[in-house]
Amino acid sequence: MKTRARSLLIIMIAFVEAAAAQDVNTILQKAAEGDAGAQGELGNMYYTGNGVRQDYKIAYDWYLKSAEQGVDFAQHALAYMYMYGQGVEMDNSRAIYWFRKSVAGGYKSSRVYLAILLYNGYAGGEAYHEAFLLIKELSNEMSNDDLWYKLASMYLEGKGVEINNDSAAFWMIKSAEKGNYNAQYDLSNMYYRGIGVAVDSVKGNYWRKQTEEEEYWYY
Repeated sequence: MKTRARSLLIIMIAFVEAAAAQDVNTILQKAAEGDAGAQGELGNMYYTGNGVRQDYKIAYDWYLKSAEQGVDFAQHALAYMYMYGQGVEMDNSRAIYWFRKSVAGGYKSSRVYLAILLYNGYAGGEAYHEAFLLIKELSNEMSNDDLWYKLASMYLEGKGVEINNDSAAFWMIKSAEKGNYNAQYDLSNMYYRGIGVAVDSVKGNYWRKQTEEEEYWYY
């Protein structure tokens, strides 16, 4: 009985593998014929090692072909590979270029990566306002203390937007209450100095104490 069951399992595995190989061949044929969607899917397969041997360089090549034809998820993947140097030399300028393409195509996941790259100055100071608009949009959609902290900092420093201490305090408090170390530290200073909030040494001390109890720094 066990031998029969084992034989059946082997047959099933062989059938699945044969079907997977057929799928790979079908996708490969379509990709070679210029099908943009198939090219992007082939990129996914080589990136993850699903049905083929994982190879970032080959994944990059297929993503590029697909991205150049306007496929938004391939543009996102290509930008991600440039951002982290996977299968290609790290290049934040190219990452920004393809993230922008992907965002324009409606791929919402690209917005966070693009916002962070722009916030960190990889497109120069002239792109800070673009970063501000993206981070503000995302902050209203997501519960993300790092984005809230970045938005507060932009209001506080006048980075891509006019200085607005009230707005800075609003987002700094939200981020601090969610446990962001940097927001807690900056908020303590805001209470000590009366920036966007009334001077309150008790609250300043409270938030400073929270930073002393943190085990890790948040960047």
